[in-house]
Amino acid sequence: MLAVMLIRIVLRCCVAAARRRPTTGRPSAIGPVDAARIAVRYSWTVESTTAPLGFWSYAHADNAASHGDVVALANRLSAEFDLLTGRQLHIFIDRSHIDWGEVWRERVATGLMATTFFIPVITPRYFAREECRREFRDFLAHAKSLGLEEFLLPILYVPVTGLVEDSNDELVAIVARTQFVDWTKMRLLDVESPGYRRELNSLAVRLAQIEEKLSEVQISNEVEIAQLTSIEDRGVIELAEAVNEHLPKWTEAVLRNQTSDSLESAAFNTYQQQRKRLPRTAAFAALMRYADAVEPIVENSVSDAKEYSALSIAIDSDVMRLIRLASGESELADVTLAPLRSAVQEVISVLIEDERRSREGGLQQLTFFRNHAHLSRRFANLARTREQYERYAREGNQVAVRWARELGIPTEQIEEYVRLQG
Repeated sequence: MLAVMLIRIVLRCCVAAARRRPTTGRPSAIGPVDAARIAVRYSWTVESTTAPLGFWSYAHADNAASHGDVVALANRLSAEFDLLTGRQLHIFIDRSHIDWGEVWRERVATGLMATTFFIPVITPRYFAREECRREFRDFLAHAKSLGLEEFLLPILYVPVTGLVEDSNDELVAIVARTQFVDWTKMRLLDVESPGYRRELNSLAVRLAQIEEKLSEVQISNEVEIAQLTSIEDRGVIELAEAVNEHLPKWTEAVLRNQTSDSLESAAFNTYQQQRKRLPRTAAFAALMRYADAVEPIVENSVSDAKEYSALSIAIDSDVMRLIRLASGESELADVTLAPLRSAVQEVISVLIEDERRSREGGLQQLTFFRNHAHLSRRFANLARTREQYERYAREGNQVAVRWARELGIPTEQIEEYVRLQG
């Protein structure tokens, strides 16, 4: 491990030198001045800059429901890793703490050169929490783009219905395809029992083995950044072609959602006009006719939003790798990224337009469905379906915004959307 650490230090000097070149279109990665500032802030040493870290991603309500066992598992795992390797594995647990965000950004900005585990504690509630899904998505995109996806190590804490590889929820499918750790039975054992301690040890051993295995990949990534200089050397053109192949379908899903929104508004306006002309005794019948008209539209919207989200997640790692390898190298890089930049700008513009229309008094479908759920099971079902739509659409939008930032798309355009989301 000492030899690996020394090689990394030498390579980082090469990487820092390579990153001093001016870039176009987006900010450069952490440079020498920033690195020095970070080192002073954290008083980093050679040992601490290469020390393994972990991010423990979980739903706080799950920790409360387990009487603190979810967080306790993180602490026990850290201690077991320390005992086995003689090195501390610091696991960040509280995402609300400032250190989580700062260290997260710095690890990502330096290309996960140091061991960085992401350990999601999988439960039914985990997939329902937007922040959990975003953390999972963002880490996966960066890690996979670097060939380091094994740093993602899900722990299945309780059984999850529908955890299958062909799930229509892309994140659920990804977990099912991953070699997750099944902790569903271990969590029921006494923490001092031999069975529990053996499994905890096995989990810590697995982390140590992943770290050793991926150290070679990390060194290879550092060499790639330091040595390869041309677009052709890096295989960027082929990667761009692979990404560009998906872009029309990706943008079409967003535009179809916009069309569905217009159809939903038209159906609602028709209902409002009819309700004004009808006697009060006929109001319920008019409401049911509105449900008949809007149900297929909402179902189509969910289908499109799922496709948008799934495509965003599926190509996320390739997009991040493309941006990382192509940005700031030459005029050819600008040409290579042009289709992606154009598609992302188009999507951001559509999102801004939708948010403006909503703010100007557009129909808030979810609120309407929820307010009428007590009158009919159909509206309760419509409310649940609409919630799914908004979750998947928001997920795709968050990926699009991250790509926009990475591509250097004008900040005012991105910030306008973020502000409207408010």
